Amino acid sequence: MKFPYLLSIVLVVALAPVHADSLATQTMVLTVRPVVSLSVMKTGALALEATVAGDASRYQAVKLVQAQGLRVYQNQSGTRRVQAEATIAGDPNDMNLTCATTGRAGATLIKRGVGQGPQAITGEVTPGLHLYDLIWEAQATGPGTPAGQYQCEIRFTMTEN
Repeated sequence: MKFPYLLSIVLVVALAPVHADSLATQTMVLTVRPVVSLSVMKTGALALEATVAGDASRYQAVKLVQAQGLRVYQNQSGTRRVQAEATIAGDPNDMNLTCATTGRAGATLIKRGVGQGPQAITGEVTPGLHLYDLIWEAQATGPGTPAGQYQCEIRFTMTEN
């Protein structure tokens, strides 16, 4: 019977050491793309009411806290800052709007109804993911601010330090 003899030849060949010419190498290149990601809550609302019922001469300041309303991620070397800039639409008014993030003083975005340009709302943003509360505060006096709704558009940008 030739079958057992053939099987022993196959086993010898299978157990033979691997020769160097049967090895190969491959180079893999892993690229980490630069990422700067900035996202915020889409909407918010603040309602101003008179400090004393029936007294339209002053409005009390109101506050809104949007928990983790600002999400920032960056993997660049060095640090960045987040700035906010506001514009307001509607009748002339004397409203003020400030925006703060966790652990920082508020930046005035609107003063007496006029946008104040880009204002830093975070400190240095190091590489990684950061979640910030957005803390809004609005106030006004009655005579310069007719009743109604005023829409503010807030533009957030991340800048290099």
